[in-house]
Amino acid sequence: MLVSMVGCGDTETAKKEEKFDTFVAGFGKTIITPEYEVHLGSHGDEDSRVVQGILTDLYALTVAMSDTEGNTLLWITTDLSQGLVKMLEPIRQAVEEKYGIPKENVLLGGTHNHSAVAWGYEADANKRFEEDWLAGVMKSIDAAMEDRAPATMEI
Repeated sequence: MLVSMVGCGDTETAKKEEKFDTFVAGFGKTIITPEYEVHLGSHGDEDSRVVQGILTDLYALTVAMSDTEGNTLLWITTDLSQGLVKMLEPIRQAVEEKYGIPKENVLLGGTHNHSAVAWGYEADANKRFEEDWLAGVMKSIDAAMEDRAPATMEI
């Protein structure tokens, strides 16, 4: 499945990056834990579930893979669950503007964490987190793009 995803995208209209002699891959990881009180997602009890402290951090992880033609695929995952669909387009737009990577080459997933921030919750802090989340994910993408080095893949 990974091999088929690397080749996705419209290579004719994509803004080309640097071409490489071999397949390259990089990894980026950033902490996205909010340092302020937010409502937590769960099973409809967001009103009563508010951050009491931090046991473990939440992360954004990105794998960047580029082929010899300069086509790049970003595979992003964050320690959140619900609401990621609404954040896919802002991430894709930011990546296309900054790196010229076609939107369809940006994949986003979550770890389905019921002890993380509630997406779409109307509290001001939760709305602020959505902006902070986008910045944190972009940092993980930047790190992955910078980290790219020759790689091999075995199946």
